[in-house]
Amino acid sequence: MPQQNPTLSMQGIADLAQVKRPVVSVWRTRYADSEQPFPAPVQEDPLRFGAREVAEWLTETGRGNNEHAAVENPLHADLRARLFADPETTSALLLLAELLGEPLGGFFPEELVREYVEEDLPVPADEILDWHALDEAIDTGDLAGVDALAEAAFSARNALDLLISSFTDRGGVWASEALTQQAQTLLGTVCAELYRDAPTRRIVPAGIGGMVLVDALLPHLTEQDTPVFSYRDSLLDTPEGRASWRRLRAHGYYTSPYAEGDAELPLELPAPELHLAAWQTPSTPDEFLSWVDDMVVALSPGDALVVLGPSTAMVDAAAHRSRTEFLRPRGGYLAPLRYCSELPKGMSRFGGRRRLALWVFAEPSSEPQTGAQAGQPPMTVVGVHSGRRADASFVSDLAADVAISAGDREGIRAHAFRTSVALSTERFLTQDEFSARTPERSAIDGGDLLASYWELHGEDITGLRMMAGTADQVKILFTEAIGSRAKDITGNRVPAQALTTPQSGAVGVIGTQEIRNPESPRLRAIDRLMLEEVAHQAQFTEPGDVIYVATGGSPAAIVDRTGGNVVEAPARTLRCLPPTLGHALVPDVVAADICAEDRRDRKTWQLRLVPTGQVDTVIQATTRIRRSRDELYEELARLSALEKALLHGLTSNALRKDHDNTNPHNSKDAL
Repeated sequence: MPQQNPTLSMQGIADLAQVKRPVVSVWRTRYADSEQPFPAPVQEDPLRFGAREVAEWLTETGRGNNEHAAVENPLHADLRARLFADPETTSALLLLAELLGEPLGGFFPEELVREYVEEDLPVPADEILDWHALDEAIDTGDLAGVDALAEAAFSARNALDLLISSFTDRGGVWASEALTQQAQTLLGTVCAELYRDAPTRRIVPAGIGGMVLVDALLPHLTEQDTPVFSYRDSLLDTPEGRASWRRLRAHGYYTSPYAEGDAELPLELPAPELHLAAWQTPSTPDEFLSWVDDMVVALSPGDALVVLGPSTAMVDAAAHRSRTEFLRPRGGYLAPLRYCSELPKGMSRFGGRRRLALWVFAEPSSEPQTGAQAGQPPMTVVGVHSGRRADASFVSDLAADVAISAGDREGIRAHAFRTSVALSTERFLTQDEFSARTPERSAIDGGDLLASYWELHGEDITGLRMMAGTADQVKILFTEAIGSRAKDITGNRVPAQALTTPQSGAVGVIGTQEIRNPESPRLRAIDRLMLEEVAHQAQFTEPGDVIYVATGGSPAAIVDRTGGNVVEAPARTLRCLPPTLGHALVPDVVAADICAEDRRDRKTWQLRLVPTGQVDTVIQATTRIRRSRDELYEELARLSALEKALLHGLTSNALRKDHDNTNPHNSKDAL
């Protein structure tokens, strides 16, 4: 196939030179009349420039920030896009170039097939790349272009990496399963730890989502890691699938067919397997769960399965019934779910607000358990990660938790989980929502609290005499409180130009700044007529409403004592409902609990329930403490004003100390 002259777009030139797009426009105009003018376009619509001429100009003038621009030129030219548009041919030629270790142009075409089939190359000619497919690629492919691409990427293997990564670009054939960079780091680390925990396991990806997980895994493997990747026949049905397996061959990994169903088993003894599966966009939760069920049923002793999918199917309460039929059907069977967690936001590259969750299944080895482990019920490790930032420490913690969860019970009990908790699998699978932050009862020492109350002069402040009791505190998930114990009301979008200062005919506005600075005077309001125009459906607050915000920093909340205000988004209102089932939500307690949270995801928040017999006491105590606090604030404000007046008077000599004690207002009472 004849080689076409590669060209570059304006953006391609900017990427090659590692500058911003407008800089290229400046080069074209500024140096048009110089001794070294910017190259003229070779095509006007669309605008294209000769890649070789541009690279030479960058080298000769020293412009741009990429000293390797001449070498990397093909990576940004239309040559790359043209070659990547035919992944079947390009991947075959790049794999051959990597195996031969030299440019394809150094061989006659008829020699290349013979080299691949007859020579002692490190991989066999099989379904991944047979000699018929290679012969066709050599006959129709751009050998010189492939050589240029491999040279620009510094190796044919690196060029294959770029080809595979293009599948998950926007508009790519695998874009629906694409992950963000932080998700790739997180899941790649998790999969690598699971492999190292049992390095005899073959790695078996399922579907294109599984290949995306393999792509995330590879950067986390070291030279000491020698995994075997087993391919399902279905993954070789498309050019992209075959290209991804050729990439693994190019990296030197051993690959073998995966025996599915009634397929004939290989001659060697079967090895345990680590299955990697991901499906972000199933039509329904039932479709997703049925897909996972087929893989779980096929697990053998020693196998493990990593599943990435939508949280709507994997953890949310709405899919509880379908999950129960799959994970805990009748007959006493429990699916070997060893790890479960909703992941932080921002994992899906093109999924918008789509939330993803992680499951890990693991079948114990066939060796019988002895000692303390014999007869012990299985455990599931449940992560609480949805509100955490996916930084390096988070990734390390989660990977360690997952690796331990796939091991034995003793290892789980001995491990110090930082953000996870180990629960009985049987108990966990009965929950409507798969979360570790379940309603809990915590033991509290009433004697210690009574001693603290005395030390802090609590009786003097509240006027309430206390005695120690038997602690039995109950907490409830924030999401479970909505509807049954509280009403959650969204805030209103209030244009900045519509705001005014408090005055007659206006209502107060409570937003983020009022919540995060509760002691500052409230200086924002909106005229009632203007409110009707910009937010006619706005609801006024009622006395006792909790106004909270979960964005822009740590969660924060205040209690609106007076009511009659408008809440500005992103702030929201939580309105506590009358007590039910012997417990109630009390506004001051709710506000304190929200302020104590360090995660922004409301699904992870816990709220303390107050026994109905204690509600009046809680209200009395908080009211008197608040009154004392307000008096202290007033005293502090008076002392600040006094200090300011004295400093102003003394430094200007407007005030002087009365040594003769003649000032009639110098008594203590006057102060």
